[in-house]
Amino acid sequence: MAFRSINPKNNKLFMSYEAITNQQMFEHLEKSYKSYKYMRNQGREGFDERFSKFQKLISLMKDRKEKIALGITNDMGKPLKESIAEVEKSMGLVEYYIKNTRDLAADEILQTRFPETTVRNQPLGPTLRNPILLKHSDQVPQSANNLDLLFRDSQTFSLIIVFSGFDNGEFTNLFIDHNQAADLIADPRLTSVKFVGSTQGGKKVAELCGRHMKKSVFELGGSDAFIVLEDADLDLAVQKAIIARLHTSGQACNNAKRFMIHAQVYDEFVQKLKAGLDKHIKIGDPLDMTTTIGPLSSQRAKEGLTNQIQKSLQNGAKIIYGNLEYEHPNEELKNGNYFHPLVLENITKDQPAYCEELFGPVFSLFKIKSDHDAIDLANDSIYGLSASVFTQNIQRGRQAASFLEVGNVFINEAVSSDAAIPGGGVKESGFGRECYKDGLFETVNRKAVIVGKL
Repeated sequence: MAFRSINPKNNKLFMSYEAITNQQMFEHLEKSYKSYKYMRNQGREGFDERFSKFQKLISLMKDRKEKIALGITNDMGKPLKESIAEVEKSMGLVEYYIKNTRDLAADEILQTRFPETTVRNQPLGPTLRNPILLKHSDQVPQSANNLDLLFRDSQTFSLIIVFSGFDNGEFTNLFIDHNQAADLIADPRLTSVKFVGSTQGGKKVAELCGRHMKKSVFELGGSDAFIVLEDADLDLAVQKAIIARLHTSGQACNNAKRFMIHAQVYDEFVQKLKAGLDKHIKIGDPLDMTTTIGPLSSQRAKEGLTNQIQKSLQNGAKIIYGNLEYEHPNEELKNGNYFHPLVLENITKDQPAYCEELFGPVFSLFKIKSDHDAIDLANDSIYGLSASVFTQNIQRGRQAASFLEVGNVFINEAVSSDAAIPGGGVKESGFGRECYKDGLFETVNRKAVIVGKL
């Protein structure tokens, strides 16, 4: 079986990889398990060795960041400028953990009824992780090691890992199918799973993890609310709305997708949004540093999004900006998966634009009359990843945040990830956390040691 990566700008084959055999897969797992036991025995004394490897990793990433970014862009169509920023952000994540892991993972002394109680953070064991090309925020020195289940791998990044000094027991790229992944999850040597993807796919993996009692973290879909109250700075709100919806051409789980605008400022917001989009949008070759909107990641993704929009239109939604029939005028890009940004209104509960995640550059607009309306609408979703609230009354924003059923709320800011802030969702957006010490603790054993008599 071959894993094929299709360049979405022209739908031509970019890379192809052969799947490994079951024997090779379990040999990799055994190496990972032995590496885990070695690191566990080292304890905190092994930090320096691991930090040294991560420092080398950062250095090599800096030297090759354009090449790594090129691989991301050719694989999924993300504009090159954004791919370079992603590489730089990944380096920042690693630097954060190099600097802070000792403190974040330090032993904790608890005041209990016993003379002495200590909580130690120890490696849990090999972790299976599905594809994220670069965001290795959980692959930090405190973690024992990770097995990466990669359906689409960055070959350049794999080589950088090796050159940094990590052996294939610490980080391993596995090209395996779903049946092989199920066998791997069932193996007692594998202790945890981290899955990033669709809610539908996450549910299937969660069933396997539950069956085999594997600790797991799921980062799944999202339909983030972007709330603009009547006292908001509209220029700021529009600027952030465009960023929040269109980064990665609208194909990020934490993109803002549902825009709830107070009726008093709705018309003005829409006017400013259209003007802002006219200035921002440049659809083109993602390798062009001036391109702001690249193609969708696959032909299937484009067809799926188009179908959702058509169903919404059939049930009363209206396009007030953009063109659903868009075709790129460049002959070379005509066969690519390009999708012009759209703005929709007149959205009702019987439409995909209301109840489903629209994974692409589509703004779904809703008119609200009060904070209560906004919160009810935002929470009327199977997803609960993140949200943004725009108001000049910060206390009002804080109060709204306390009622929103999500993992993160940003006030007067677009949602983004940060190594120093725990991130993750609730409801069908998943469970578990990434980043900060919460991300560290997902793959460690927090062992309490209690002394009864000194």
